[in-house]
Formats: sequence, C-alpha cells, structure tokens
Amino acid sequence: MNTGFQLYQLQQIDSAIEFSRARIIEIDRLIQNQGELNKISQRITQLENDLRQKQTDFDLLNHEIQSKKNKKSQSESALYAGKIQNPKELQDLQLEISSLSQSIMKMEDELLDKMIEMDGAQEAVKESQDLHAKTQKERDAYNSKLLGEMKELERAVENYLLKKEPIISQIPENDLALYQRLLKSKNGVAVGKLQDDSCSSCGASLTAGQCQQARAPGALFFCPNCGRIVYGS
Repeated sequence: MNTGFQLYQLQQIDSAIEFSRARIIEIDRLIQNQGELNKISQRITQLENDLRQKQTDFDLLNHEIQSKKNKKSQSESALYAGKIQNPKELQDLQLEISSLSQSIMKMEDELLDKMIEMDGAQEAVKESQDLHAKTQKERDAYNSKLLGEMKELERAVENYLLKKEPIISQIPENDLALYQRLLKSKNGVAVGKLQDDSCSSCGASLTAGQCQQARAPGALFFCPNCGRIVYGS
C-alpha cells in the first residue's frame, strides 16, 4: 500500500473541492451584486423627480398665464362695453391691459422654455429606462450563464466527495489524522509532489537521497523546508 500516493490523490480531490466551493461562493456574490442596475434605478428616480418638478413648474406658470388672460379679457370687455366714461379710469384700464399683454407675452416665452426643458427631461427618463432594460437583459443572460456554471460545480463537488470515500477508507487513521492537521496548518495543502527533484509546494530542492525517500512506497517523506508530505511517483 502506497499511503503517500493515496494522500496525494486525496489532496488533489480536496484542492479541487476547495476551488469549486470558492468559485460557487464567488458566483453567488456576482449574482447578488446589483450595483450597476441599482445605480441606473437611482438615476431614473432622480430624473423622474426632476421631470415631475418641471411639470409642476410648467402647470403653475400655465395656470398663471390663463389667469392673466382671463383678467385681460375682463378688462377688455369693460373697456369696450362703454360703461366707463371717466378718462382717468379708461387710461388706467388701457395701461392695465397693456401691462397684462406684455406680461403674458413674457410668460409665454418662459412657458415655451419650460416645455423644451420638460421634453428634454422626458427624453432623459426614457433613455435611462431603456438603458436599465438593456442592462437587465444583459444581466439576466450573464446570471443564467453563472447559474449554469454553479450547477456544474455543485455536481463536480458531489462527484469529488464520492471519489474521496474509497480513498479515505484505505488510508490508516493516524496518517489520515496527520493529513487533516497539515491541511489546516499549511493553507489547504498537506501533500506536494516531487517535481524536478524539488517540493512542488514550496520549491525547495531535495537531495538524491531525499528524492529516493519520497519515491519509496513505505514511510511518508516530509519536505525538510515546509514540512509537507512529498509524494514521488
């Protein structure tokens, strides 16, 4: 029984499981991240508030114009009705009509400007809404791809766990406990491989005798530099 080989196999599986689970967590974080869409939604809310304010300003000004037009119409009716004979009163009425006319003209120009601003605000809202719809569609497609990857990873983890069982059953309890301790203390890597006469985990060079020990199927060999198990095929 080559315990070193079995532990190396177990290490490969555990590393694959750890990578897969870390990626699953990352995918979940990516799916939950709605930052870009939230920013666009906030922008739409701001633009809609601005549009409502412009609409309110437009309606108030338009109402004021209509009030002045009504007042002007009443004054003109009084002027031309022939009921007022006092020259001073007639002059005052004419001045009032003239002032109202000038004020109405100025306010109508202002109303036109507000209408243009309102049209621009409406267009800005529509553009942002279109951008949100486009971004949402792209996001849905991206999330669908991520979910597909997540399911594949979850299936892979299940398969890895199934592969672990027969390997673990063949490893002596003491060696398995040692592997678990190293796994925790060595950042998830308990077993390295002999690679170009070096420890693949830390890169330390090994002597010819140490390489021979790592290849031997008997006792486990530990890297003199990092303390991990080194398996040599």
